[in-house]
Amino acid sequence: MEDPTHPMTITGLLFFDVPIEFERLRAIFSGRLHQYPRFRQRIVPLGEDRDPAAWEDDPALDLDYHLKQISLPAPADKRALRTVVGELMSKQLDLTKPLWQFHLIEPYGNGCALVGRVHHSLADGPALMHVLLALTDADPSSSRSGTAVQAPAASPGPAPGIAARLTELLVQQGFNILFNPFRLRDLARLGTGTMAAMIKLLWRPPDPSTIFRGELGVAKRVAWSKPVQLAEVKAVGRVVGGTVNDVMLAAATGALRQYLVDRGEPVQGLTIRAGLSVNLRAPNARPSLGNQAGAVLIDLPVGLDTALDRLRQVKRGMDEIKDSLEASVIWTLLNALGRAPADTQETLVEAYCTRETAVIANVPGPGETVYVAGAPLASLMFWVPALGDVGLCLSIASYAGQVWFGVGTDQG
Repeated sequence: MEDPTHPMTITGLLFFDVPIEFERLRAIFSGRLHQYPRFRQRIVPLGEDRDPAAWEDDPALDLDYHLKQISLPAPADKRALRTVVGELMSKQLDLTKPLWQFHLIEPYGNGCALVGRVHHSLADGPALMHVLLALTDADPSSSRSGTAVQAPAASPGPAPGIAARLTELLVQQGFNILFNPFRLRDLARLGTGTMAAMIKLLWRPPDPSTIFRGELGVAKRVAWSKPVQLAEVKAVGRVVGGTVNDVMLAAATGALRQYLVDRGEPVQGLTIRAGLSVNLRAPNARPSLGNQAGAVLIDLPVGLDTALDRLRQVKRGMDEIKDSLEASVIWTLLNALGRAPADTQETLVEAYCTRETAVIANVPGPGETVYVAGAPLASLMFWVPALGDVGLCLSIASYAGQVWFGVGTDQG
């Protein structure tokens, strides 16, 4: 899915109120990332174009390429940092090297910021949170990390055998089965839940046309909110029996509505969809790299007038999909798609992306303050890549009792 207008890279941003000594940071990277062999490996094509590829150790691994320093231009404020992060997000990583880079940006206020970019082929958001924790300490004098992170909420994976049978069916009979209503009976033997999730996914109409959709360019922009106390978000959720995720999605819906209204766009009765990432790891599974995340399409009712109505509607939508197999079906489809011809891959990605306007990711961070190279982590933010012609990414990040909202978007 990689192309110049869509680097498939997850970008993380860590804030510190005090400076970090670069050489100490370098020693941490050198000493701790060895537990993740993928960070020493590069991708080697096994054939032409999009034919299969493999991982191999990079014999010329150079930490100076992967960890750099950047001086933030005066006045070294939030606007300047947003510009630098957007510029970094716009660039593809060098596909001939291990697919990650970190930049220590200083000064930022009285401290500094650390921007990490890791290609999605290495890991998804929940996995990268564990990588981040490997770089942190529970106190400023620790020599190694002893911090535990709350496992991100996980959803049950496909029922035993369903993922394998669905993959086998798609590979044997061709992916066009998904777009042929007369062949849907072939999915019935996979179970009614799988069939229902597949039909819901593939036979939804395209999302409405809004200013959030359009031709994409290379340049990206980012923004992030001020912190909100997690306890306050939970209190709001309790009003309707909802979760932190419900509240944050409803808040995002209200913000998107206001953006449209401010620009004179019609919103009456308008609903747009977002692809919400769902972690499919078992709650107590040992941390590992790779991608084990599915997705669900959630309705964002931007046409509703009041915040309470939007919250209730979002909660209803989330309740409906929590017990469905939609996330698992998408995860299975993506895995099977890697074995399909290139033109089939493009067709299916394009078909899926017409059904959403944005992607949303929610990755919980540590519940207590952690330290990097002796400096307390003040706050954090991240952005995940979208797919196809989707240019809007919304991020929910929580850490040490606070929650932030982030936006990453194509400049257009």
